[in-house]
Amino acid sequence: MNKLGMLLLEGIQVIGVSAVIIALLNVFIITPQEVRGLSMYPTLHDSDRLITEKISYKFNEPSRGDIVVFHFPLDRTQEYIKRVIALPGEKIELKNSKITIFNEANPNGLILNEEYLKPEVITNARAFMKEGEKVEVPKDKYVVFGDNRENSSDSRQWGFVEKRDFVGRSIIRYWPPQSFGIMTNPGTK
Repeated sequence: MNKLGMLLLEGIQVIGVSAVIIALLNVFIITPQEVRGLSMYPTLHDSDRLITEKISYKFNEPSRGDIVVFHFPLDRTQEYIKRVIALPGEKIELKNSKITIFNEANPNGLILNEEYLKPEVITNARAFMKEGEKVEVPKDKYVVFGDNRENSSDSRQWGFVEKRDFVGRSIIRYWPPQSFGIMTNPGTK
């Protein structure tokens, strides 16, 4: 085989190995996501592009404040992106636009201070989570809300998300370039 043929064969091998590595990364470790809609505005915008990691929830539990991608419970062919608000075993109450979490550490309730939201954001109850009613989160299930509370289809409307439906946790916004950065969990107080 001549030099050109050897060079061509090496190039094909490099491309083939790279394609396999990228496919394995996409299936098992990370995946790109595109935000569709404004349910996470102002944190995320329509058409933002994110990297979602798929590994950590295999070994750890999701945390309050994580931005997660999951299969929509009413149509598992769709993927949604929302923020984790309440964890398994907790009770959550929506009252007067305040979210109160009841758990072992806060048996009398803790009103969430969501510093990532503007103070004027209103969190209304909906069909599943009614005003002033405490809802207990079952084992292996989570409550998720969009940051754009008035324009988000979320747990307030259709209920819990099972842990097995989580695709992963969004960790990097890579598009648009001016918004590039690591997505950290701001936590809640």
